Amino acid sequence: MDSGSEPTRQPVGRDPAAHTQQPTRLDTPTDDLPALAERAHRPGDPLLRQGPMPDDVGNHPRTAAGAPSRPVLGAAVHVGVPLGRVQRAVWAVSGALVLADVVASVGAGLRVLPYALTRFFDADYKVNFPTGQKMLLLLVATILLLGCWTAARRARDPSATGWLLLALCTAFALVDETVYLHQSLAEELQHHFDFGGPLAYAWTVVYWPMAALASVFLLRNLRAMHARVRRLLLPGGILYVTGAILLEPVKSQLMERYGENSLQLKAAAAVSDSLQLIGLTLLVCSLLTAASLLTPAFTLEFGHRH
Repeated sequence: MDSGSEPTRQPVGRDPAAHTQQPTRLDTPTDDLPALAERAHRPGDPLLRQGPMPDDVGNHPRTAAGAPSRPVLGAAVHVGVPLGRVQRAVWAVSGALVLADVVASVGAGLRVLPYALTRFFDADYKVNFPTGQKMLLLLVATILLLGCWTAARRARDPSATGWLLLALCTAFALVDETVYLHQSLAEELQHHFDFGGPLAYAWTVVYWPMAALASVFLLRNLRAMHARVRRLLLPGGILYVTGAILLEPVKSQLMERYGENSLQLKAAAAVSDSLQLIGLTLLVCSLLTAASLLTPAFTLEFGHRH
């Protein structure tokens, strides 16, 4: 060894090739892919800690072994609900549809508006915008009632049973509107028993006892709710039941006396459908306030399989 030259000292425990270490992501030439795939099966290899990489096309993240990788989850998304703005928006939409329903119904009864126009806003035809709004409000009310039931149950609030019963009632009303249950029932009853007069809409023979029985249980459980919550919920429920069930005998009499397309029946149907829409709007807006009194927030969390 030359005494005039001092040997190069390497730091203890350091690999001389440390400064030239190859990258651990799959940004190496394609000739190294088999070796990298073999490394992917080694426990603790840094390659497995580098996150997902694109596949051959660059679209879907995959691990080096070729299996789809689990997506990297970001921060939770929080959506605030400004109650005042939401309630005003719901009332604006429902108010516009009530007005359109009245105009379309009267126009159809007077025969001054064509069916091609009135069918979109006359709620008595069932396949139109007012009915769609009614079904949407029933769906939202059911979800809010289930949320209130969950909050009350976890807080061991005695009103939990009342919330659940209300949720079941609105869910049944939603199913009824979706599949035209009461209309189908009326056809069958009318075919077998030939009802007339105030019972021309024969489905009321079944729904009146059901409504009376549900009211007994609901009123008994509503007493367990806070007085302010009861004052919020009862008006909307009463308006909806009045429009949906209690006015049906009046409509039945008008239909038999003046005909199905008469102005009198169309006006009564507009009042009935408007009461339902107003009642549901009041119910949903009241439920938003009631839910805010029960809990500050609802959290929707998605589960992932490992």
